[in-house]
Amino acid sequence: MTSKDSAPKAANSPTEKSLFKRFWPLPLGLALWAALYLPHINDPFLLDDRGTIVLNSEINHPIAGKEFFNSRYYSFSGEESWRPLATFSYYAMARIFGKSPAAMRAPQWASHVLIGFMLCFLALSLGFTELAASWAAAFFWLQPANIETLMCVSFNEEVLVALGLLFFLLCHRHRKYFLASLGLIGAFLSKETAIVFLPLVFLHDFLTDQQWKAKIKIYALYFLMAATYLTIYFGPLKGPGVLQKPVILSFGTRLFFALEGFETAIRIFILPLWLRIEYFALPPASWIKGALELGIGIGLLCAWGYAGFYFWKKNQKRIVFFLLWPLGFLALTSNLFPMSALNTRLLAERWLYLPFLGLSVLAGAGIYRRAWFGILVLIFWSLCGWTRLKDWESGPRLWSSLAQIYPWCAKADEGLGESYFQEGHYLLSQEYFRYALWLRKNHQDLVLNYYSSRDPNKILTWKSASLYRWLGSADIALGKFQRADHRFSRAIGLDPADGYSYDIMTYEWAAKGDWKKSREWLEKGLKAVPRESFLLRIKPDVRRERLSFKAKFD
Repeated sequence: MTSKDSAPKAANSPTEKSLFKRFWPLPLGLALWAALYLPHINDPFLLDDRGTIVLNSEINHPIAGKEFFNSRYYSFSGEESWRPLATFSYYAMARIFGKSPAAMRAPQWASHVLIGFMLCFLALSLGFTELAASWAAAFFWLQPANIETLMCVSFNEEVLVALGLLFFLLCHRHRKYFLASLGLIGAFLSKETAIVFLPLVFLHDFLTDQQWKAKIKIYALYFLMAATYLTIYFGPLKGPGVLQKPVILSFGTRLFFALEGFETAIRIFILPLWLRIEYFALPPASWIKGALELGIGIGLLCAWGYAGFYFWKKNQKRIVFFLLWPLGFLALTSNLFPMSALNTRLLAERWLYLPFLGLSVLAGAGIYRRAWFGILVLIFWSLCGWTRLKDWESGPRLWSSLAQIYPWCAKADEGLGESYFQEGHYLLSQEYFRYALWLRKNHQDLVLNYYSSRDPNKILTWKSASLYRWLGSADIALGKFQRADHRFSRAIGLDPADGYSYDIMTYEWAAKGDWKKSREWLEKGLKAVPRESFLLRIKPDVRRERLSFKAKFD
């Protein structure tokens, strides 16, 4: 990555090389990506898609546009913070195509492909060679850590923010400031991570000779837009996640987790093995391991800083820009600063989607003269991606991949139980629910053990209403109604406003013909949740002691 390497060469002109020779990593990367992903386009909805899309009956009906911009947004979005454009995108797809995994993933995947091309254009506009820019796109397309973002439709905010970011930078570079502002607005309405755009665009101008001193008014416009957004985000549309108090951790602990998260992110980019849906932030098992992890994290950060200084001295400020690119996004999603939303994770792979844009350009710039090595990387990443995509073919496989890494994790076993329940394996699901309950009762879960006393919101507790609900649902499926009644009673004892428990027990006792039990649950439910729509619907039937409809509870 010398000065000579990063500038386009005359030999790359259209008259001397065919289009294919100048950009051949693009079709190679795209072909490998399509071969990997397209067989999985109709894989079932998993993870957050279950609650946000599959079981979300609100999006089955028309929603007025204004409701995305008022407090009712949180009643149908399934979000913890205000992300109206992201929610509208999957709501619109569900209304147009139905809740079809293939139909709802297709726009997200097409956007991912477009993002690769936009990244290529951005690298070209910054003076990288055509091959370097092409490798950047190919690496980004095939990075296995992006699988989580692309397989889970409700994680589309990462894709939308990436589209907004690249559109914003490309338009800003070409002095199309109105269009750049639209990209910024779209990104803000997709996810709060877009706040990183502001320091990033300044660094872009400062490091790429874009006459930043002459753009004070433009920066003022961007900051005014950001201030307006933040006023709404933390004001009238403050979400449940924003209202939560942060986990109580010392600054030293947060710094340790931030360094470990940075180290993990770089490791995943280079060696995308052992991918999982959770990366818990836990103290090291011993002081030796802790010292080693701290040393690696500090050493890596120092090496990163030295690389920035080296390329600055070499007048390779475009490289410095992409070295700085990931840091803002990683810092925002790390434990470094106390955040309103409860965060017990080092990182999530969907949070790496934006930082990996910058790392992909660095990889492309470093590898473009070593075609054989680039091909080996793509093949290796394709194999890693093929393995990981297999996990997304079913819920049990996905949750098993987490349980294998964290065998003490009650959340993993509860997820396994839920997945087997959805597939109709009720006895097997019950075994996992019971094991998750055993882990909680015996204080074996390391995350709960570490964070339950540090959580001022008391979200992380040893007792779990959702686990009792699942145990009760499994009991109903197996015909054990009395035991189910006990399980759901335990659930509402922990969560008195849990409408689902009242709904299912009122209905199931009615379907069984025990109208006394059904009335008891109905009365308790209407007292605790007076506006519960299902209870209001079934109330006349319970009074008449005759069911007029059939209900299914997932």
